[in-house]
Amino acid sequence: MNKGDIAVIPPHCEHSLQYGPQEYNGFSFKFELPHVPDSEDFYVEIIRGNRETVRVLAAVQNLYEAFFPEELRGRNRQFTISSNAVYPQMIEDLLFAVLRYYYFVKPQNRHESELLFKIREEIARHGGAPVTVAFLADKLGISAGHLRVMTRKLTGKSTKTIIDEERTQIAAHYLRYSNLNVAEIAEQMQFSDMIYFSKFFRKFTGMPPSHYRRHYRIGAEG
Repeated sequence: MNKGDIAVIPPHCEHSLQYGPQEYNGFSFKFELPHVPDSEDFYVEIIRGNRETVRVLAAVQNLYEAFFPEELRGRNRQFTISSNAVYPQMIEDLLFAVLRYYYFVKPQNRHESELLFKIREEIARHGGAPVTVAFLADKLGISAGHLRVMTRKLTGKSTKTIIDEERTQIAAHYLRYSNLNVAEIAEQMQFSDMIYFSKFFRKFTGMPPSHYRRHYRIGAEG
């Protein structure tokens, strides 16, 4: 690995890391999850250093210096994050967003139309917060009407439906992989209240968020 690289390594993957010629200086975060399914969908992902990873690492550095106790600071920083930890919650949320973007969104859409990928990418950048068709069209440099025609042609669905489905997927990942409660997820995704969030989620999954979490959450029994 070299400066600016980010590695995402599932628990069941045996691995060793070879660092570049420069002296190693970085972060290593281990998340304590009760159980992670042994699935081919979970694989090692090496995100090569670029402007995006530099910004992510700078954000982690700033949060680390602001919130971690002085006695935990060191040159090469290795931490285990569990449900009992208090201080790393902000870093945990940031890393979850990075995981969501690079580990779930991009791989899921590698073979899809470039237009659909860009739509989902913009929605992911907003962490599931509501976005309008006009906003997406502006980001893509096309008219809202043309965007509606293209998404209907590619998927048979309206652009609004694509937005809502992607927001549902983001909510599902929060429910499965984060420690936020349902009300906090609703607030994070900028729903007006938990009742609206529950109705929205149930429309696309057939179950309310609380039931989904009990059924699908990593580490849930049964």
